[in-house]
Amino acid sequence: MVRYSKRVDMLCIRIPYLCFVAYLIILLLTKRPFATSSSWDADGIPSVTNDLYLWLQFVVFLFVLVITAFCFEEIFRKSSADYIRACKPGVCQAILFRYLRLLGSLELVYLPCVAIAFYQVNQSIRINEQLFHQSAPRVNIWIPLVQCAVAMVFYVTVTLFFLMLLKNRIYLFMIFISYCAFEATVMPYLIGDWVLFRGAFTAPDFFHCFPHNIALMLFLSPIMLVAVLIYGAHFFGAKRVKNKKERICVV
Repeated sequence: MVRYSKRVDMLCIRIPYLCFVAYLIILLLTKRPFATSSSWDADGIPSVTNDLYLWLQFVVFLFVLVITAFCFEEIFRKSSADYIRACKPGVCQAILFRYLRLLGSLELVYLPCVAIAFYQVNQSIRINEQLFHQSAPRVNIWIPLVQCAVAMVFYVTVTLFFLMLLKNRIYLFMIFISYCAFEATVMPYLIGDWVLFRGAFTAPDFFHCFPHNIALMLFLSPIMLVAVLIYGAHFFGAKRVKNKKERICVV
């Protein structure tokens, strides 16, 4: 069984991954995304509003889309898939282990950024309390951490799933960028809280771990991953070898 080199994967994604890390660092150094409105409504329900999910989910998804596509396109593209199949790497080596490594490397830099960002959000709320001498609700940092962790899993998985279907990253980019354009305009008015990037262009929910969109991601992610692994098991589980006499055997 052939093993995929971690070094090869990192060479494939090094440029978009480094751009992603640089983006997160720049985001943390910028003050505007952390400007927050925090209050209680007439019924005593807390409300915290900012545009942080525009930067931490919507824009992050575009980076993850590119990184995942660069990492996995070769095993689905017809021109190279047969060659990779001839090496008989196995579905775990070709897909599962690489998926877990990629997801881990993304979460490793993403989640600390989320935690620091919402710490700064709470600091912004505290400053507003001191200025206006009124108490205001704060964000439990664990809630956006859970939401963003689930979202990252979904972003990688949905990219992998559609890459399996389309087998070309250009088509993949066209479809998802078109969807992002719709979500930035009319999609929130059509499906409300079920939009993929709830909080980017609508009011965020920082007080429930699993609002509608996150619950949907949590439900769909394992289904899509299992579909990809079943495809991989079928594709990499056996290979056909032709000898000089054109005899075909399964090994």
